[in-house]
Amino acid sequence: MAPKPQPNETRAKFISRALKDEELAKQYPDLPGRMKVCSAIYSETRKAERTEVAKGAVPFKSTPWNERKDWDFNVAVKGLSAWAKSGDKLDLSKSADRNKYAQGFAFVWKDGETLDDYLLPHHEVVSGKLTLNKPALAACIAALNGARGGIRLNDSQRRAAFNHLAKHYREDLDADMPEFKKRMESTHRFFKVEEHPDYTFVLGPVLVPESIDKQGDIIAADEIEKTAHDYMEDSQRPGLMHQLMLGSRDVQVVESYIMRDETKVDDRVIKAGTWMVAMRIYNDDLRKMVRTSKLRGFSIGGHGVAEEEPAT
Repeated sequence: MAPKPQPNETRAKFISRALKDEELAKQYPDLPGRMKVCSAIYSETRKAERTEVAKGAVPFKSTPWNERKDWDFNVAVKGLSAWAKSGDKLDLSKSADRNKYAQGFAFVWKDGETLDDYLLPHHEVVSGKLTLNKPALAACIAALNGARGGIRLNDSQRRAAFNHLAKHYREDLDADMPEFKKRMESTHRFFKVEEHPDYTFVLGPVLVPESIDKQGDIIAADEIEKTAHDYMEDSQRPGLMHQLMLGSRDVQVVESYIMRDETKVDDRVIKAGTWMVAMRIYNDDLRKMVRTSKLRGFSIGGHGVAEEEPAT
Protein backbone atom coordinates (compact mmCIF):
# COMPACT_ATOMS: atom_id res chain seq x y z
CA MET A 1 0.00 0.00 0.00
CA ALA A 2 1.37 3.41 -0.98
CA PRO A 3 2.11 5.83 1.87
CA LYS A 4 -0.35 8.67 2.50
CA PRO A 5 0.39 12.19 3.76
CA GLN A 6 -0.58 13.04 7.32
CA PRO A 7 -3.23 15.77 7.83
CA ASN A 8 -0.76 18.62 8.47
CA GLU A 9 2.29 17.20 6.67
CA THR A 10 3.91 19.44 4.06
CA ARG A 11 4.65 18.20 0.55
CA ALA A 12 8.41 18.26 1.15
CA LYS A 13 8.17 16.33 4.42
CA PHE A 14 5.84 13.74 2.87
CA ILE A 15 8.05 13.18 -0.16
CA SER A 16 11.12 12.84 2.08
CA ARG A 17 9.32 10.19 4.14
CA ALA A 18 7.65 8.40 1.22
CA LEU A 19 10.91 8.02 -0.71
CA LYS A 20 12.07 5.62 2.01
CA ASP A 21 9.04 3.35 1.59
CA GLU A 22 10.35 -0.09 0.56
CA GLU A 23 7.32 -1.13 -1.51
CA LEU A 24 7.32 2.15 -3.41
CA ALA A 25 11.07 1.84 -4.01
CA LYS A 26 10.57 -1.61 -5.54
CA GLN A 27 7.84 -0.31 -7.85
CA TYR A 28 9.77 2.81 -8.82
CA PRO A 29 13.51 2.19 -8.43
CA ASP A 30 14.37 5.34 -10.40
CA LEU A 31 14.61 8.21 -7.86
CA PRO A 32 13.25 11.02 -10.08
CA GLY A 33 10.33 8.82 -11.10
CA ARG A 34 9.62 7.89 -7.49
CA MET A 35 9.69 11.57 -6.48
CA LYS A 36 7.16 12.35 -9.21
CA VAL A 37 4.87 9.56 -7.96
CA CYS A 38 5.17 10.79 -4.36
CA SER A 39 4.28 14.31 -5.42
CA ALA A 40 1.25 13.01 -7.33
CA ILE A 41 0.10 11.01 -4.27
CA TYR A 42 0.34 14.15 -2.15
CA SER A 43 -1.64 16.24 -4.67
CA GLU A 44 -4.41 13.66 -5.07
CA THR A 45 -4.75 13.20 -1.31
CA ARG A 46 -5.02 16.93 -0.69
CA LYS A 47 -7.55 17.26 -3.53
CA ALA A 48 -9.70 14.56 -1.93
CA GLU A 49 -9.42 16.34 1.43
CA ARG A 50 -10.57 19.61 -0.09
CA THR A 51 -13.61 17.84 -1.54
CA GLU A 52 -14.39 16.42 1.90
CA VAL A 53 -13.82 19.80 3.55
CA ALA A 54 -16.46 21.36 1.31
CA LYS A 55 -19.01 19.16 3.06
CA GLY A 56 -18.02 20.59 6.44
CA ALA A 57 -17.45 24.27 5.74
CA VAL A 58 -20.73 26.18 6.00
CA PRO A 59 -21.47 28.19 2.82
CA PHE A 60 -20.90 31.90 3.37
CA LYS A 61 -23.94 34.16 3.59
CA SER A 62 -23.67 37.92 4.01
CA THR A 63 -25.24 38.91 7.33
CA PRO A 64 -25.82 42.28 9.03
CA TRP A 65 -23.75 42.76 12.18
CA ASN A 66 -25.22 43.85 15.49
CA GLU A 67 -23.91 46.50 17.87
CA ARG A 68 -23.27 44.16 20.77
CA LYS A 69 -19.81 44.34 22.31
CA ASP A 70 -19.95 41.03 24.17
CA TRP A 71 -20.65 37.38 23.38
CA ASP A 72 -22.39 34.71 25.43
CA PHE A 73 -22.06 31.29 23.84
CA ASN A 74 -24.90 29.66 25.77
CA VAL A 75 -27.36 32.47 25.08
CA ALA A 76 -26.40 32.55 21.39
CA VAL A 77 -26.82 28.79 20.92
CA LYS A 78 -30.17 28.85 22.70
CA GLY A 79 -31.34 31.63 20.41
CA LEU A 80 -30.10 29.82 17.29
CA SER A 81 -31.91 26.64 18.38
CA ALA A 82 -35.20 28.48 18.81
CA TRP A 83 -34.75 30.30 15.49
CA ALA A 84 -33.87 27.17 13.50
CA LYS A 85 -36.51 24.77 14.83
CA SER A 86 -39.27 23.67 12.47
CA GLY A 87 -41.38 22.16 15.24
CA ASP A 88 -41.71 22.53 18.99
CA LYS A 89 -37.96 22.17 19.44
CA LEU A 90 -34.79 21.86 17.37
CA ASP A 91 -34.60 18.45 15.72
CA LEU A 92 -31.20 17.82 14.12
CA SER A 93 -32.47 14.63 12.48
CA LYS A 94 -34.40 16.93 10.12
CA SER A 95 -32.41 18.45 7.26
CA ALA A 96 -34.41 21.68 7.43
CA ASP A 97 -33.44 22.23 11.07
CA ARG A 98 -29.81 21.26 10.42
CA ASN A 99 -29.41 23.55 7.43
CA LYS A 100 -30.89 26.54 9.24
CA TYR A 101 -29.02 25.94 12.49
CA ALA A 102 -25.73 25.58 10.61
CA GLN A 103 -26.01 29.19 9.42
CA GLY A 104 -24.83 30.28 12.85
CA PHE A 105 -21.50 28.46 12.50
CA ALA A 106 -18.50 28.21 10.17
CA PHE A 107 -17.96 24.43 10.18
CA VAL A 108 -20.11 21.32 10.74
CA TRP A 109 -18.78 17.83 11.36
CA LYS A 110 -20.27 14.81 9.57
CA ASP A 111 -24.03 15.17 9.06
CA GLY A 112 -24.55 17.63 11.88
CA GLU A 113 -26.93 15.42 13.84
CA THR A 114 -25.52 16.34 17.26
CA LEU A 115 -24.89 19.76 18.80
CA ASP A 116 -21.20 18.92 19.22
CA ASP A 117 -20.83 18.72 15.42
CA TYR A 118 -21.23 22.50 15.06
CA LEU A 119 -18.04 24.54 15.40
CA LEU A 120 -17.07 28.22 15.42
CA PRO A 121 -20.35 29.99 16.24
CA HIS A 122 -20.31 33.69 15.31
CA HIS A 123 -23.96 34.54 14.70
CA GLU A 124 -26.81 35.22 17.08
CA VAL A 125 -30.49 35.94 16.63
CA VAL A 126 -31.63 39.47 17.45
CA SER A 127 -35.30 40.42 17.07
CA GLY A 128 -35.92 37.24 15.11
CA LYS A 129 -33.14 37.87 12.58
CA LEU A 130 -29.74 36.24 12.17
CA THR A 131 -26.96 38.74 12.88
CA LEU A 132 -23.18 38.74 12.99
CA ASN A 133 -21.50 39.16 16.39
CA LYS A 134 -18.13 40.89 15.99
CA PRO A 135 -16.53 39.68 19.27
CA ALA A 136 -17.52 36.10 18.39
CA LEU A 137 -16.12 36.51 14.88
CA ALA A 138 -12.81 37.74 16.29
CA ALA A 139 -12.77 34.84 18.77
CA CYS A 140 -13.32 32.31 15.97
CA ILE A 141 -10.45 33.75 13.92
CA ALA A 142 -8.29 33.66 17.05
CA ALA A 143 -9.24 30.03 17.66
CA LEU A 144 -8.32 29.02 14.12
CA ASN A 145 -5.01 30.84 14.46
CA GLY A 146 -4.33 29.23 17.84
CA ALA A 147 -4.50 32.35 20.02
CA ARG A 148 -7.21 30.81 22.19
CA GLY A 149 -6.47 27.12 22.38
CA GLY A 150 -6.96 26.06 18.81
CA ILE A 151 -9.65 23.91 17.24
CA ARG A 152 -9.91 20.24 16.19
CA LEU A 153 -9.54 20.78 12.44
CA ASN A 154 -6.68 19.91 10.11
CA ASP A 155 -5.06 22.64 8.03
CA SER A 156 -7.36 22.17 5.02
CA GLN A 157 -10.44 22.32 7.22
CA ARG A 158 -9.07 25.32 9.08
CA ARG A 159 -8.50 27.11 5.79
CA ALA A 160 -12.07 26.42 4.64
CA ALA A 161 -13.53 27.70 7.92
CA PHE A 162 -11.15 30.67 7.89
CA ASN A 163 -12.25 31.68 4.38
CA HIS A 164 -15.87 31.74 5.58
CA LEU A 165 -15.04 33.92 8.57
CA ALA A 166 -12.63 36.21 6.74
CA LYS A 167 -15.24 36.94 4.10
CA HIS A 168 -17.44 38.48 6.81
CA TYR A 169 -14.66 41.01 7.45
CA ARG A 170 -14.46 41.93 3.80
CA GLU A 171 -18.13 41.93 2.83
CA ASP A 172 -20.06 42.65 6.03
CA LEU A 173 -17.64 44.78 8.05
CA ASP A 174 -15.73 46.42 5.17
CA ALA A 175 -12.55 45.69 7.12
CA ASP A 176 -9.16 44.22 6.30
CA MET A 177 -9.13 40.44 6.19
CA PRO A 178 -7.14 38.85 9.04
CA GLU A 179 -4.08 36.66 8.56
CA PHE A 180 -4.22 32.89 8.31
CA LYS A 181 -1.46 31.33 10.39
CA LYS A 182 0.32 28.03 10.17
CA ARG A 183 -0.82 25.60 12.83
CA MET A 184 1.37 24.80 15.77
CA GLU A 185 0.31 22.69 18.70
CA SER A 186 1.80 22.29 22.12
CA THR A 187 0.40 20.97 25.40
CA HIS A 188 1.64 21.53 28.96
CA ARG A 189 0.23 20.37 32.26
CA PHE A 190 -1.12 22.62 34.98
CA PHE A 191 1.37 23.73 37.64
CA LYS A 192 -1.30 24.40 40.22
CA VAL A 193 -4.90 23.27 40.80
CA GLU A 194 -6.85 24.70 43.74
CA GLU A 195 -10.42 23.87 44.66
CA HIS A 196 -12.63 26.68 45.99
CA PRO A 197 -16.34 26.59 46.93
CA ASP A 198 -17.49 28.32 43.74
CA TYR A 199 -14.67 27.64 41.31
CA THR A 200 -11.50 25.72 40.54
CA PHE A 201 -8.30 27.70 40.05
CA VAL A 202 -5.76 26.40 37.54
CA LEU A 203 -2.35 27.82 36.65
CA GLY A 204 0.09 26.56 34.09
CA PRO A 205 2.28 27.20 31.04
CA VAL A 206 0.61 27.62 27.67
CA LEU A 207 3.71 27.92 25.49
CA VAL A 208 7.36 27.32 26.36
CA PRO A 209 10.17 28.86 24.25
CA GLU A 210 12.52 26.66 22.25
CA SER A 211 10.33 23.61 22.82
CA ILE A 212 9.21 21.44 19.92
CA ASP A 213 5.54 21.35 18.97
CA LYS A 214 3.60 18.35 17.64
CA GLN A 215 4.55 19.24 14.07
CA GLY A 216 8.26 19.20 14.93
CA ASP A 217 8.71 22.98 14.77
CA ILE A 218 10.60 25.12 17.28
CA ILE A 219 8.50 27.66 19.17
CA ALA A 220 10.36 30.97 19.30
CA ALA A 221 10.12 33.32 22.28
CA ASP A 222 9.03 36.30 20.17
CA GLU A 223 6.22 34.25 18.62
CA ILE A 224 5.07 33.18 22.08
CA GLU A 225 4.89 36.78 23.28
CA LYS A 226 2.98 37.87 20.17
CA THR A 227 0.53 34.98 20.54
CA ALA A 228 -0.02 35.82 24.22
CA HIS A 229 -0.68 39.48 23.43
CA ASP A 230 -3.00 38.61 20.53
CA TYR A 231 -4.96 36.31 22.82
CA MET A 232 -5.53 39.04 25.40
CA GLU A 233 -6.35 41.65 22.78
CA ASP A 234 -8.59 39.58 20.51
CA SER A 235 -10.66 37.23 22.63
CA GLN A 236 -9.61 35.93 26.06
CA ARG A 237 -12.02 33.06 25.35
CA PRO A 238 -10.87 29.57 26.37
CA GLY A 239 -11.95 26.52 24.42
CA LEU A 240 -12.70 22.94 25.40
CA MET A 241 -10.90 20.07 23.66
CA HIS A 242 -10.24 22.31 20.62
CA GLN A 243 -13.95 22.15 19.84
CA LEU A 244 -16.11 24.52 21.82
CA MET A 245 -15.79 28.17 22.71
CA LEU A 246 -16.60 28.67 26.39
CA GLY A 247 -18.50 31.62 27.79
CA SER A 248 -17.50 33.90 30.65
CA ARG A 249 -19.92 32.09 32.94
CA ASP A 250 -17.92 28.89 32.46
CA VAL A 251 -14.32 30.08 32.65
CA GLN A 252 -12.54 33.38 33.31
CA VAL A 253 -8.92 34.20 32.53
CA VAL A 254 -7.60 35.91 35.67
CA GLU A 255 -3.86 36.03 34.87
CA SER A 256 -1.78 36.04 31.68
CA TYR A 257 1.90 36.92 31.68
CA ILE A 258 5.32 36.19 30.19
CA MET A 259 8.02 34.94 32.56
CA ARG A 260 10.90 37.39 32.20
CA ASP A 261 13.36 35.28 34.21
CA GLU A 262 13.82 31.56 34.69
CA THR A 263 12.01 30.39 37.83
CA LYS A 264 11.76 27.09 39.69
CA VAL A 265 8.41 26.01 41.15
CA ASP A 266 8.73 22.91 43.33
CA ASP A 267 10.67 20.52 41.05
CA ARG A 268 9.69 22.18 37.77
CA VAL A 269 11.70 24.85 35.98
CA ILE A 270 9.84 27.62 34.14
CA LYS A 271 11.96 29.00 31.31
CA ALA A 272 12.25 32.72 30.71
CA GLY A 273 9.81 33.62 27.95
CA THR A 274 7.19 31.05 28.98
CA TRP A 275 3.57 32.20 28.62
CA MET A 276 1.68 31.48 31.85
CA VAL A 277 -2.10 31.61 32.25
CA ALA A 278 -4.36 31.25 35.27
CA MET A 279 -8.09 30.62 35.04
CA ARG A 280 -11.06 30.28 37.33
CA ILE A 281 -13.35 27.46 36.20
CA TYR A 282 -16.97 27.89 37.29
CA ASN A 283 -18.67 25.24 35.17
CA ASP A 284 -19.36 22.12 37.28
CA ASP A 285 -18.73 19.68 34.43
CA LEU A 286 -15.38 21.28 33.64
CA ARG A 287 -14.42 21.30 37.33
CA LYS A 288 -15.13 17.57 37.46
CA MET A 289 -12.96 17.02 34.36
CA VAL A 290 -10.07 18.73 36.15
CA ARG A 291 -10.59 16.69 39.32
CA THR A 292 -10.63 13.42 37.36
CA SER A 293 -7.59 14.46 35.26
CA LYS A 294 -9.53 14.53 32.00
CA LEU A 295 -8.37 18.13 31.76
CA ARG A 296 -4.74 18.27 32.82
CA GLY A 297 -3.32 21.33 31.13
CA PHE A 298 -3.47 24.02 28.51
CA SER A 299 -3.19 23.20 24.82
CA ILE A 300 -2.79 25.83 22.14
CA GLY A 301 -2.22 25.88 18.42
CA GLY A 302 -1.20 28.45 15.86
CA HIS A 303 1.76 30.59 14.88
CA GLY A 304 3.51 31.66 11.69
CA VAL A 305 1.74 33.60 8.97
CA ALA A 306 0.91 31.56 5.87
CA GLU A 307 0.39 32.89 2.37
CA GLU A 308 -3.10 34.29 1.83
CA GLU A 309 -5.51 32.31 -0.28
CA PRO A 310 -8.59 33.98 -1.74
CA ALA A 311 -11.80 33.48 0.21
CA THR A 312 -14.55 31.63 -1.58
